Amino acid sequence: MSSESESTSVISALGTLIGYIGSEAATDDLFERLLWPQRCFSAFSWSDIFRVGLLNPMGGPLHKAALTTLDRLHQNGLFVGQSLGNMLGTAFFHDTGLRYKMQDSPSSSMVKDYVRNALWVQAIRHIPIPITNQPDGNGELGTKPPKLVRARTVVNILELSYTDCKVDPSRTVKNDIGSVSFRTLLAIIWSEITGIVVGVFVLAFWNSYFAVIWFLPVALRLLSAFTTIKRENLLTRPTAKEDEEEVKQFEVNTYGHGFLLVEGKGSAVLQFFRHYGHPIRDRVREVLQIAIIVLLGLVFPVGLLCSLIWMPVGLQYLWLGYQLYATIAMTLFASPGIISERRARQGWRKYSPMGRTKPGVRTCRMKMGLRSRVD
Repeated sequence: MSSESESTSVISALGTLIGYIGSEAATDDLFERLLWPQRCFSAFSWSDIFRVGLLNPMGGPLHKAALTTLDRLHQNGLFVGQSLGNMLGTAFFHDTGLRYKMQDSPSSSMVKDYVRNALWVQAIRHIPIPITNQPDGNGELGTKPPKLVRARTVVNILELSYTDCKVDPSRTVKNDIGSVSFRTLLAIIWSEITGIVVGVFVLAFWNSYFAVIWFLPVALRLLSAFTTIKRENLLTRPTAKEDEEEVKQFEVNTYGHGFLLVEGKGSAVLQFFRHYGHPIRDRVREVLQIAIIVLLGLVFPVGLLCSLIWMPVGLQYLWLGYQLYATIAMTLFASPGIISERRARQGWRKYSPMGRTKPGVRTCRMKMGLRSRVD
């Protein structure tokens, strides 16, 4: 057997192994970020350059995650036809599966319903839990021994209310359902910078059309961003009659991330548990987004086939090394979205209005404040 055949056999075995491991590392969150880039990248800043640029490529083995995503779309009936099926519980609109209950309702009539996508519930999960030092038992006379602590939990209290005040733009958290901004597009390009660099190297060193394999993910992600599905916005501010409604408390058990207690009027709070961010049905855009998911899922199998049959040995090793890097990056990048973390950090420090503006429509601004305690 020639040395070239031996190299091909080794690359074939390693490629299959990386494909298996990488497919387990890839999660459905990747396609949730793909289909809702405004939520993921609209808060992109200099502090996110390293993590986004090195740990967020989509040129790796995504075939299993793509199949899982497509299967869930099929189960929810989105392949049936125009405006049919349910977006909730798919990559288009993630379902947390959590429930809320109203604190101030009698136990016999306590309202308990699903929070659905729940932007603020997902954001609160990124709030760091304060560390409290447990007193040590030093054996001195009269000193009580420390209590046995089996587990600690945190209670986050979020206040939501309407406001018309003008604020500093640096203190404003913009909503994530508008058109894709230039910052978001820049973040998408930067997230694939490693693939772009490798593709340019392949063009310069081998002058090979196989460079398309590294350029394809960023091209598909940009196409997905330009054709992303529009989403439902914040409700307009209620009328004077609705302004008289009482402030209520809504409790959410986030299971593992503590309790979230949301205080505010029902019209201000419940929209985040119901319609806010829900995709506005558009069959053409839906089909296009599904096609992009399919193509991203095919990037690895097609690349593996090309590396085994047509690529020169040096390029084979380069492709294999990039797939190994992409697999490690997907394993390390475990965050569902930068904007959720940014909102959580801003809410931890101060009040931050969340704006909605539209010509001819009353402006709605949401003021949020957050405080926490450890129990």
